[in-house]
Amino acid sequence: MRALEGLRGISVSLNKCGIEEPYKEAVTIVSEVMGLEKVSLYRDNPLLSSEQEAEIREAVERRWRGEPLQYIIGFVDFCGLKIKVGPGVLIPRPESELIVEKAIKTVDGLRSRVPCEGSEDIRRPTGDRGLRILDLCTGSGCLALALARGIPESYVFGTDISEEALDYAVMNAEINGIINAVFVKGDLYEPLDCLRFDLVVSNPPYIRKGEIADLAPEIREWEPVSALDGGEDGIFFYRSILDGARDHLAEEGSLILEMGHDEAGDVTHIAHEAGFRTVSLVKDYAGIERVLHLKMA
Repeated sequence: MRALEGLRGISVSLNKCGIEEPYKEAVTIVSEVMGLEKVSLYRDNPLLSSEQEAEIREAVERRWRGEPLQYIIGFVDFCGLKIKVGPGVLIPRPESELIVEKAIKTVDGLRSRVPCEGSEDIRRPTGDRGLRILDLCTGSGCLALALARGIPESYVFGTDISEEALDYAVMNAEINGIINAVFVKGDLYEPLDCLRFDLVVSNPPYIRKGEIADLAPEIREWEPVSALDGGEDGIFFYRSILDGARDHLAEEGSLILEMGHDEAGDVTHIAHEAGFRTVSLVKDYAGIERVLHLKMA
């Protein structure tokens, strides 16, 4: 069977089980199985081997059962990085790239600090060794690693309570050849309590507990609930993050947060009560106020 013939059959099959973009997913599955760029499928229409046909059938069957395509493929692109994902870790979303864009712009004015050396003591004062960044609820490590790559003079820490998620983060650092990031198990700031940071970022769980049951099945039944559940009102973690931020930000430090679709007002109010001022509020591609940049007042 040729690739284009396979694409048509897979697309029809995925459409029957309610996949929203069946042809797009079919192209992704076939190109990944064959190890080819998508353009090559159309240009060359290569012949599928029997082993490749079997692998594609298995991928389609997993998709029928509702497993996320990203878990089936095993990777997702995030800010140009290849991020490994699977059961036990949240799948990075495109809107989270806005945090990286905002963070890189934020530190542009701080780049005069001395770049860090891999052999230096990470507990030395920040001004002696470059920018120090913390990613809370790091999950797959996508934010931490994108910042480590985009701000090479930085030393980036990621914390998470999930051992499974941290395993993915460490693997992703190795896959992408990033050496200026380290991942530590613990609750928010707790494992790095003695350090201060020039920049703290976070994409914490922010789905209201009562709304998790209404999420798409491939989210609620496959992705870890602990990475989704933001408590009864969805903003449980923001209170803890903002409460601890003043003790962990360096002078002139910034805090950048991703928020749920209708949470900007509540999170901003909590931030102002905690002594922060709003620097900017960034909308995502759907016009939702998604990323909040704060500094101490």
